[in-house]
Amino acid sequence: MKVKRGKIIEATRDELFNYYLSRELYDIYSFPDYVELMKKAGTKINILSTKNNKWQRR
Repeated sequence: MKVKRGKIIEATRDELFNYYLSRELYDIYSFPDYVELMKKAGTKINILSTKNNKWQRR
């Protein structure tokens, strides 16, 4: 996940999901709604995930 000036600018869906759970945002939004809000805010959501510091297509 890349953060610039306190805003998430790039992340994978897995990273967003972990952030979503850690901040207990499930009380406010469903996860698909949260992802849509992040896209509208300009966050680039990658379809790749990291495993052992290597990018792998999911």
